[in-house]
Amino acid sequence: MDVDGSDSGTPLASDLAKSELARPVSVGETEVARAFALVDAELAAHAPADEKEARDIAFIRRFLREHPRDAHLRAQPEGHLTGSGFVVDDSRTRLLLLHHKKLGRWLQPGGHGEGELHPRAVALREIAEETGLAADDLQPFPHQDLLDVDVHFIPARPGEPAHPHLDFRYGFAARAGALARLSSESTDLRWFPLSGLPEGLDEAARRAIRKLSLSKR
Repeated sequence: MDVDGSDSGTPLASDLAKSELARPVSVGETEVARAFALVDAELAAHAPADEKEARDIAFIRRFLREHPRDAHLRAQPEGHLTGSGFVVDDSRTRLLLLHHKKLGRWLQPGGHGEGELHPRAVALREIAEETGLAADDLQPFPHQDLLDVDVHFIPARPGEPAHPHLDFRYGFAARAGALARLSSESTDLRWFPLSGLPEGLDEAARRAIRKLSLSKR
């Protein structure tokens, strides 16, 4: 976890179309527009769990319209798309969280994009970098791509104004035998029982985790 409009009912993009976007590439305006159309369709199809998530979905859809070329780039000073992942073990009873070195908090892996056109690709890269679990170690869980949506504001720092992170959150289950490893960004990496999560998780994170808990029943 690095720190620093109206719904149309458009159907979700196909898995093949999404796979074409799941990599960082140098692209032109047409490719970015196509990618953002798929992201917007994913948002339109996502059912919010509460009023906060509904407002955040509307905010991101409006942001995509207002920033049609660079909403995915960290260089966009008014905010940018981010991606994160909630990873459960193969028994679906434990959640992998990292204790962030700079923030001093337990968090799910995630962060800024590095040119990826779809936030799911960002989430997968961040999971790999921060936990050592590669895409081959994971499968979507629950059986949908987008688990949760959250907009949260990052305070101003030297050289960087305050701005929102527009976070797309995905659920994954690790395959049996997959080994997670600690990265230099964290002081600890641990599997927590879903019934015994650490203190300090914000409500948006707990909302996403409740969705995981409900979906495994």
